Amino acid sequence: MVSRILARSSLRHLRQHPLQATLTILGMMLGVAVVVAVDLANSSAKRALALSSEMINGTATHYIEGGPAGVPEEIYRRLRTELGLRVSAPLVTDEVRARGQHLTLLGVDFFAHSFARPVDSPDLDRPAGRRMLLEPGSVAMARQTAAMLGLAVGDSFGIEYRGRTVEVQLVYLFPAEHPASRDILLADIAVAQELLGRAGSLDRIDLALADAAAEARLREWLPGGLSLVEADDRRRSMAQMSSAFHTNLTAMSLLALLVGGFLIYNTVTFAVLRRRSQFGTLRVLGVSRSELYQLVFIEAGILGAVATAAGLAVGLGLGQLLIKLVTVTINDLYYRVHVSEFYVSGGSLARGCILGIGTTALATWLPARAAARSTPITLQRGSGREPRGHRFAVALCAAGVIAMAAGIALTRLSDNSLLLGFIALALAIVGYSLTVPLSVKALCALVGGVTSRRIGLLARLGLRGIDTGINRSGIAVAALTLAVATTLGVSIMIGSFRQTVVDWLEQSLEADVYITLPDARARGKGDGLPATLVDTLRRHPAVRRVRSARMRMVDTDQGPVRLTALETSSAAPDDYPLKGGDRSEVLRAFVAGEGLLVSEPFAYRSQTDAGDALTVLTPKGPLQFPVLGIFHDYTSGSGLVYLPLHTYRRLWEDASVSSLAIFRRPGVDPTALLDDVRSLVAGYDTAIRVRANEEIRSMSLQIFDRTFTVTEVLRLLAVIVAFIGVLTALLALQLEKRREHALLRAAGVTPAGIGGIIVGQTLLLGLFAGLLALPLGLLMAVLLIDVINLRSFGWSMGLLVPGAAVWQAVLLAVVAALVAGLYPAWSSARLPVARALRQE
Repeated sequence: MVSRILARSSLRHLRQHPLQATLTILGMMLGVAVVVAVDLANSSAKRALALSSEMINGTATHYIEGGPAGVPEEIYRRLRTELGLRVSAPLVTDEVRARGQHLTLLGVDFFAHSFARPVDSPDLDRPAGRRMLLEPGSVAMARQTAAMLGLAVGDSFGIEYRGRTVEVQLVYLFPAEHPASRDILLADIAVAQELLGRAGSLDRIDLALADAAAEARLREWLPGGLSLVEADDRRRSMAQMSSAFHTNLTAMSLLALLVGGFLIYNTVTFAVLRRRSQFGTLRVLGVSRSELYQLVFIEAGILGAVATAAGLAVGLGLGQLLIKLVTVTINDLYYRVHVSEFYVSGGSLARGCILGIGTTALATWLPARAAARSTPITLQRGSGREPRGHRFAVALCAAGVIAMAAGIALTRLSDNSLLLGFIALALAIVGYSLTVPLSVKALCALVGGVTSRRIGLLARLGLRGIDTGINRSGIAVAALTLAVATTLGVSIMIGSFRQTVVDWLEQSLEADVYITLPDARARGKGDGLPATLVDTLRRHPAVRRVRSARMRMVDTDQGPVRLTALETSSAAPDDYPLKGGDRSEVLRAFVAGEGLLVSEPFAYRSQTDAGDALTVLTPKGPLQFPVLGIFHDYTSGSGLVYLPLHTYRRLWEDASVSSLAIFRRPGVDPTALLDDVRSLVAGYDTAIRVRANEEIRSMSLQIFDRTFTVTEVLRLLAVIVAFIGVLTALLALQLEKRREHALLRAAGVTPAGIGGIIVGQTLLLGLFAGLLALPLGLLMAVLLIDVINLRSFGWSMGLLVPGAAVWQAVLLAVVAALVAGLYPAWSSARLPVARALRQE
């Protein structure tokens, strides 16, 4: 064990050099904070979904759901009388808004089984309970929610649903003991039916089935058009929708921690260099190699522990900011989730501690080993060239090549494993980073050979200093290369994705005006667009054609999927962005009703290809549909299925329309047509959305840009950590070259000349990092597009490398390195010459 004398020596050193300790703590703190923040944001979003599901589903094991018209009330009566299923309860629920707050209206039968929902229902023997049963518009909410909305018992307020506002009265307050209850607006089921316009219809019937025999009996009894769904299956399906998104965020956060590991290596190396003379004296006085090894490790461990603790604290604050971005993305792409509390997971904090301390230990191993293995006479030299720099770079390069080869090989092992995809990406990144030191030596040799006769002595000394200090400069360039390559790779991926979406929107949005119901995309619940409106638009003199569609969720042998039934009688070839195959033949068969089309994400997730069959649960029973083709779709990572509208109406006996695509006649002003359509829609009480083609494109791209906001934040943090790493490396180089700089000053070189050497080295390091980041950034973009994105969401896209992104990446590296080198240059210029020479 390290003696108390050595421990006090370490503490004294840390107190005497606060900047060194601060840089180490700051870099590692940011790395840990990003990982913890992303983990906590993911945990909070997942917990909010679980709590919401628990609130809505309770302890139900199954539930019965129907088509767009819901489940007839008569089915609930027959369940209890004919089958004796007393442990059953009807439910009506939907999203509403009250004073700007999203709430879930939960209509329940207070006399039926409650399924242990964690919400306190009113006592029906008390006045509040009787009012909720007997008075129209009576609702209840959590005390905390009422306080936030400025409401009290007896107050009337409006709730917005499908664009209309209805008045309700608050008659009961319950304690929000369950976090998800704060988003609940509770009502008797009859009240909820009246508020939502669903008289005689239920959204579903909750059940608690005792065993498989009861389930089989119920399935056999169930009338056509209704389906029995396992609650756990639907919960898992919801969670799986966004799992790839959460995984991608975690991978991005680990990049910041990886860059932080480089920073710790540089900082510990800097500390060893600063104390070489002291370590040599300790070795002469009898301190063993193992004691010196432990001393370096303990110092780094103290800094790592402090940095990890600070990172946990900062991560808690950063996580509360990230949860808003994460929630917005989930609501845009997957499902609506309300995060009413920031969930601090003990597992997230523990993982942050393990990663922070583990990264510190791993980054400290090489510098501690080098200090322990050096001879006393070598250590007592205050500076000088560290031996085996070339062999160090060659060994790292060899390991890097092996790691990259392993990563490429992993991509061939599986076509759909996201975990193997991330491991392959990590191996490629780490492997390439390990080749950077040798690449820096090669670039130094190249620059030196090209400019040997054109540059002065000081410039050659600066270039040689980078080469001889490759143990420091190489790792610094690797850290900056990784951060800049991450920025470039993700920028190329996002740019390629965005252009692909733009092209897809151009092909998909052929109509001039689109009319939809507010919730048509989600579930196709309730009645569709007014039939008179559809007929009026078809006869409108400015309208060339109208294409109608019906949307709803259906169950398949591959799980629930969103079905869009499209009118095909007047389909144009460009209306369907198909992926491969004989386009004309596929469209002919689809229009004829010979099968269905599946989206690319659904095909990838279910491993379905053209020519396969998909079993869909219809009112006529399970039916197999041939898969005629696959179409591009970027609206959902869970998948989408197209079916001809005439086939859908024949099987589901549902003539409702969820949306209309309106095509204008030649010569008709699109703005005039939009105004006419909005005037027609204004005459109906039903909330209907009317949007122009350009409006939908603009809104789609806004959602796209919002989706990647959190990625931009994580990239910025990684660059900041790399900047700190470059600063510590330059400080280490300055310390290592103190005697050399002192000799130059003694020989007549001005302070400005010494500063110029440092600035020149900084510019070269930044330029090298920028150039080396280009191939790594391109490699990361290819892996993100062809491996990670495809395996996460099933989306394919082309590769677009904008020239601006390339020069901006190089400029970012040069500027970051230059700014980091200003202090070392200023410090070296002020170096006391006599004292530096005496230390030798």
